[in-house]
Amino acid sequence: VTMVLLLIFLAVSAAFAQGARISNKHIAAAFQSDGSLTFLAANDTATNLIATPLHNYLTLTLVDDAGKSDLVLPGTTDCRATVNDTTVTVHCLNVTSSHSNAVNLDVQVDFILTQDSAVLNPDVTITNNKPNARVALWQVALSFSVISDPSDRVFFPAGYGVELTLPTSRSATYPSSPATMQFIASGGSTLRQHQGLYFAAHDPNAHIKDLVVHATRDTTTLSIILLVENAGLAFTNYKVPFSFALGVTTSAPLWYNAAQFYRDYVLTNAAWTQAGPIDQRADMPDWHVNNSIWINSGWQCHDIFNDTEGDPKTVLAVTQQIRERFNRSMSLHWYEWQQGPDPSPSARYRFDTHYPDYLPARGGDYFGTVVKQLQAEGVNILPYINGRIFDQASVSYKRDDGGQYCCMKADPKFGANELSFYDESYGSGSSFHPADPTTSYWQEALAKTVDALVNQYGVEGVYLDQLGAGAPTPDWSRNHSHPLGGGAYWRDGIVGIIKAIRRVVGPVAPMVTESNAEAYMDVISGYLTLVAFDPPFAEGGSEVLVPAFPSIYGGWFVGFGDIFNAADLVDQRPLSARIVAQFVYGSQMGWFSLVGVTSGPNVDTSCGEMGELDDWLSPKADPIVAQLQALADARRNLLEYLAHGRLMKPVVLSPLPTTFTATSSPTRNPGPFASAMTAVWTNKAENKLIVVAASAVPEAQAFDTSLNLHDYSSTISGSVDVYNLNLPNGPRSYNSTQDVADVRLTLSLDGLGVIGYEIELNSGKN
Repeated sequence: VTMVLLLIFLAVSAAFAQGARISNKHIAAAFQSDGSLTFLAANDTATNLIATPLHNYLTLTLVDDAGKSDLVLPGTTDCRATVNDTTVTVHCLNVTSSHSNAVNLDVQVDFILTQDSAVLNPDVTITNNKPNARVALWQVALSFSVISDPSDRVFFPAGYGVELTLPTSRSATYPSSPATMQFIASGGSTLRQHQGLYFAAHDPNAHIKDLVVHATRDTTTLSIILLVENAGLAFTNYKVPFSFALGVTTSAPLWYNAAQFYRDYVLTNAAWTQAGPIDQRADMPDWHVNNSIWINSGWQCHDIFNDTEGDPKTVLAVTQQIRERFNRSMSLHWYEWQQGPDPSPSARYRFDTHYPDYLPARGGDYFGTVVKQLQAEGVNILPYINGRIFDQASVSYKRDDGGQYCCMKADPKFGANELSFYDESYGSGSSFHPADPTTSYWQEALAKTVDALVNQYGVEGVYLDQLGAGAPTPDWSRNHSHPLGGGAYWRDGIVGIIKAIRRVVGPVAPMVTESNAEAYMDVISGYLTLVAFDPPFAEGGSEVLVPAFPSIYGGWFVGFGDIFNAADLVDQRPLSARIVAQFVYGSQMGWFSLVGVTSGPNVDTSCGEMGELDDWLSPKADPIVAQLQALADARRNLLEYLAHGRLMKPVVLSPLPTTFTATSSPTRNPGPFASAMTAVWTNKAENKLIVVAASAVPEAQAFDTSLNLHDYSSTISGSVDVYNLNLPNGPRSYNSTQDVADVRLTLSLDGLGVIGYEIELNSGKN
C-alpha cells in the first residue's frame, strides 16, 4: 500500500511539474505549470529539441520617460499554464517591472494546436492595468532556443535563402533583401532524426519586424521581434495582429522542409498571393515572362557612372552589338537615361541625384526613337528610377517642403515625441531622406515619371529601385495617415505606389524592383535577384545559397539577374557557374553590364570593372556565348516548369560535383562554385517532374542520382514513364519505365552542357 501511494504521489507530482501538454501527429509540446516550455518534438516519443526549460521565450520592450526596459516572461513572474483540447494558455497576471513601478500588465500567450495543423501557433495578448501611467509598449519578441550540434544548419531568408553553418549570427528587418520572407529554422542533423525547428510569423499583411538567429555549437536561438503599432504611445490593450508558428521538420534538407511549412500558409492566406500566379496577371506579358537574357546599359556597385553610360547613342550601339552577338531577344535595364530640365551635358541629373526629378529624357525625343528601334530588334526596355529616397537638393524637395513627406524616427521614450530624419548617402554624395510610400505626394511623383516613360517615350516597363531591397524605415511622423512606428503600412504604401502608376499607364507594363521581398509580389512584376545569387553556390564555407524562395513561390514571380564583371570573362568558369545557377533555379539569366568605368578614381573596387562588351565580343568568349544561347533555348522550352511551376526537393548527385573558386579579382562572389548544378521542378498541375542539370566547366562529367517519388507526390504508386528531354531544343524521347520508389537517372553532361529528364507522374501502371 505504501508503495502504491508513493507511486501515485510521484505521478501526481510529475503531472503538476509538467503542467500542460499538447500534441497531434505533427508536433508535441509540453509546459511546466509556470509556463516554461520543456518539450518540443515531432511527436510524443521523438527526441526533445529543448535542452533545459525555456523560462524566457517572451520579451516585452517597454518605454517610459527615461528610455527602454525589457520584461522577460515567464521568467520568475507568477505565470500559470492551463490546457484544453487545442490550446495551452500561459497566463501571467499583474506583471510588474523593477525598472518602473508604473508597470502592471496581464500577459497571455495561447499556444494553439488544432487536430490537423502541422504547426503550433502562439498568440500574444497584453492588457495594461495602468493605462494612464507614462509607460508604453515598444516591441514584442518571441524567442525559442533549441539544442544544436556542429552538423546542424541554420536557415535565414536572405534573397532566395541561405543555410549557415554553426556558430553563426544573423539579423535583418523584414521585408527587405536580407529578410525576404518571415521564417527561420535550425537543426536537421541525424543526431535528432533530422528534426529541426521552424519558427515563423504567419502574418498575412507583412508587419514590420526583425528576424534574428544566434547559434553556438550547443544552442541555437531563433527570435522574431515585432515593432508594435503606435510604439511609444499610451495603450490599454494590445494583441499581436497575427499568429506566430512553431513546427518541427523531420527530413532533410532543413531549408526545403521548413519552406513547405511556410508555403502551406502563405499561398492561401497572404495578401501578396491574392493576385494569383503569373499566368493570371495582366502585368506579366509573355515577352516578360518568357524572356531569358538581361543586359544593363552600365552599372557600378560604386554608384558613380561615366558620361557614356546611359547615353542614347551609346546604348543603341552597344545593345545592337550584344543583340547580334547573343542572337536572342532580351531585356535592357537602362540606367542614366535622365537629363533634367537643362539640356546641357554639364547640368544633367546624374545617377543618385535629384530624386524624384528625372524629366525630360536624355536626348529628348531621340531617347524615344532609340527605344522604338531597339524594340523592333527584339530588345525590351525598362529604364531605372528610384522608388524610395528623396534628394534634399532636388527641385521638388525645395519647392514642396519635401521633408513633410519623409519618414521620421523616434527616440524610444514614452510619447515618441523626439523625432529626427533618417539620413542616407551613396556614391554620388547626395543627401537623402527615405520617403513615406503611403503619402499621395510620393506616389504621384513616381507615377508622373513612369507616365512619361511609358506613354511619351514608349518603354515597355520600368524598374523602381530599392522598393524590395530597402528595409522599411519606421515612421513616427504625425502628419502621415498610418500607425506610428510599427504596422503593415510599408506594404500598403508600396502597393499604393504601383496602384497610382497603374492609373496612368494601365495594367500591362511590368513594374520591377530590386530584390525578391515577398510582401510586394502581387503588384511587382519582377525581382532583380542580385542578393539572391550573392552567396556561394556550393558548400565549403560559412553559408550556401538554398533556393527556398522558388520552392515556395515558383509560378508566382519572375526573377532575373546577377552581378557579372569583366574579370568573369577572363576565368570563365565562375561566369558559367553563375548562369548555370540562374538557369537551374528558374531565374532569367544575365544582367550583363555593357559599359562601365575602366580607369581613374571611380573604378569599382568592390564588384570589379563592369564594362563587359568588348570581352563578350571577343572570340575567347565563344564557348560561354554558346552556353548562354543553349541555356536560353532550354529555358524557353521548359517554361512550363521554370516559369510556371515550382522547385522541388533536391536530389543528390554521385559522385558529388567538384568545386572551384574564382581566380580573377575583384569579384562579389568568389565561390565556391560547383562544377555542375541540378534541380527538380514540377509543373503547375503537379502531374510531371523534370530533373535538369547544367555544367559550369568545359570538361565532360557524369553523375548518377535517384528519386523516391513518394517525396514528390502523396498519391503516386506503381511505375512511371521517364523521358529524355534532349535539351536545349528537344523533342523528348522515351527513356524507361521505372518504379516510383526508385527512379534512377544518369546525368551525362558535355562540357558546358545541359541535360534533362521528364517524369510523368500519372503515366505508369499500378
